[in-house]
Amino acid sequence: MQVTLHEKPERQVSFALRNYAAIDHGHAATVHKAQGATADRAFVLGTPRMDRHLSYVGMTRRREEATLYAGSADFKDFEALKERLSRARPKDTTLDYAQRRGFEVAVEPMRKVAEREPVQRKQQAVDPIQRFQAAQVEFIKAAGRFGLDPDAKQRVAEAGQQMRSAAEEISKDAGLMRQAEGARIVEQVKSLTRENRHGLSKERGFELER
Repeated sequence: MQVTLHEKPERQVSFALRNYAAIDHGHAATVHKAQGATADRAFVLGTPRMDRHLSYVGMTRRREEATLYAGSADFKDFEALKERLSRARPKDTTLDYAQRRGFEVAVEPMRKVAEREPVQRKQQAVDPIQRFQAAQVEFIKAAGRFGLDPDAKQRVAEAGQQMRSAAEEISKDAGLMRQAEGARIVEQVKSLTRENRHGLSKERGFELER
């Protein structure tokens, strides 16, 4: 195998594959595509379009180690990188545009919304696919508010647990797995199910040792 190193000056390195039997292909993916997946090591490329939500998701795909790379053409120094990757970027809503144009908008008090949430959660709990997706959205929202909301870490932990619970339920039903594939969450479901079973086998091994 011959590898080209894009240094100045550019050079090439060659080696015999028979001496490195464990080499395998590595595949890059977008942060959105990797959401819910887990690997032993993650290599994240920082870009100017990233914010704290994408940065958190990308950097938490690893079990053992995560390495962040960034180009000097995109970031002049580490402070610029840190500022860009930690920025909040909340999404606009239709209410924002209505208010800017001078329309009167009847906004429901937050207390009433909070009172209605338990009912919505009960409805979502009926379908594990919906429950998984709702927990996934909550996980991303809370993950981006670590610096602003003291309860964010607890919300992330709860959402993660809900995703694991829903994934376990989905994985036991072939019909639900087909639905998960249609909803493009099947890889996340498989990954979380493997993590659940890996953790359970570790616990059982510990009990046997005791």
